Amino acid sequence: MNNGRITIELAGVRTPLTFGMLAVEEFGNRQAIGNTGWSKLITDLVYSGYCNEEVVSGRNPALTYRDIAESLDQLIIDKDTILSDVFACFENSKAGAELLGVVKKKEEPVKPKRTLKKQTGTK
Repeated sequence: MNNGRITIELAGVRTPLTFGMLAVEEFGNRQAIGNTGWSKLITDLVYSGYCNEEVVSGRNPALTYRDIAESLDQLIIDKDTILSDVFACFENSKAGAELLGVVKKKEEPVKPKRTLKKQTGTK
């Protein structure tokens, strides 16, 4: 795992993932749909990294989202540590870190401004 790249095994095939801007855009589009449970989040992330790798390598992605989801099912059930490694790789990639920085800024609650009401002196 280095510089936004990691290789995992999907359906018995070693599959490289790359987390660059294409992956971040694809991931953002998929997450915008909603339903962000862990299995959806990690499937979106792996699919995005897979598509990014294929496109920058000059290939059209051969695996569908369904193929990726079915390949990840057992890893998700087993809570395989490779999925944590994939997320860490995304977080540590330049593009992923940039996206997460934006998300964190949006999630920080805005502190309400405190205003003092003028006392009128009547009871």
